[in-house]
This record gives sequence, structure tokens and C-alpha cells, in this order.
Amino acid sequence: MLDLTELGALIDKHHRHDLLRVQTLDRYDVVSDGGDYRRYLAGEANPDPTRKGPWLDHLRAIVASGRTWRNVHVVQLPLSDYLRYACEWGYAYNVTAGQDVRIVELPADELLRAVAGVGDFWVIDCNLVVRMHYNASGRFNGAAVISDEQDANLFRSVAGLLWRQAQPFTTWWAAHPQFHRQNAAA
Repeated sequence: MLDLTELGALIDKHHRHDLLRVQTLDRYDVVSDGGDYRRYLAGEANPDPTRKGPWLDHLRAIVASGRTWRNVHVVQLPLSDYLRYACEWGYAYNVTAGQDVRIVELPADELLRAVAGVGDFWVIDCNLVVRMHYNASGRFNGAAVISDEQDANLFRSVAGLLWRQAQPFTTWWAAHPQFHRQNAAA
């Protein structure tokens, strides 16, 4: 199992053209939030710029180098508080920095069928597949490279299907104003 540092090094080493992250959870308990999730729930106006700024610069540098960074998140409605936070303080900012973020909205029963046994993973340059492992509260436990080619092909197929079914984040988000914090608070 790879820890976060090892996963980052693996991605940096192999990401030459295209990076795709598939996300399926409705809550993540990650250190990289840096307290922003608590700030979001407390009604703060914006993410911490000292944390968010370097991340956005990193995304811009990747895009400027000619590489793509795609993200597709499979969600069910209504959105959890965490997913509202991820949309408003994550994806909305990330797309302005050049990340291609898309959303697949599925009813709960279809969501379970679509991602059963697959969960979160990365596809690096349409080749290397790395499966993410989380505990029940969304805390990262580690990542593992899928070495069996048949299994890796399944993950690649799921990623392609989800990507084709997904809507661009800005389009999807504009169609769901009920989840925007300023509307939810009204």
C-alpha cells in the first residue's frame, strides 16, 4: 500500500499527458482540507488563501505544461454537506485553474451498482491504475497499483463510462442552485 507521499511521487513520475481521478464517496476526511471544511460549515466566505492558492498554482502549472488533470465525481442527491463544500470550495476553484471536473449524478441504487467493488481510483496516462482505499469515515488508508491487466481494464472501462456520462462541473453546478450555500441559507 502506498501512503500519500508515495502516491504523489508515483503520480508525478508517471503523469505525462492525462490524469483521471474517479471519486465515489460523499465524504472525505483528509488532512489536505486544512480546516477549510470546518470553516465552510461555520459560514466563512472563502477557503484559506494560503492553502488554496498554492494548490491552484500547482493545477495551473500542470495545465500550462500541456498535461490534463481530469476529475469525475459520482454523486447522489441530495448532496452531503461535504460534497457541497467540495463543489463550492473545491471544484468551482479548480476549474478556474484548468482542471476538467465533471459530475455523474446517479440514484442510490444505480450508484451502488455502478461503483460496487470499484470505489475511488486514478488512471494515469490511460495506463497505470491506482485504487484508493478509505475507511468508513472517508479517511485515506492507502493506495495500491492494480497489476492484473484484466482488473486494470475493468477500472479503465468504468472510468471511460463515467467520464462519458458525466456533465461538466460548471454546467451541472449551475443546474443545482439549491445546493449553493447562499441559497441553502436563505
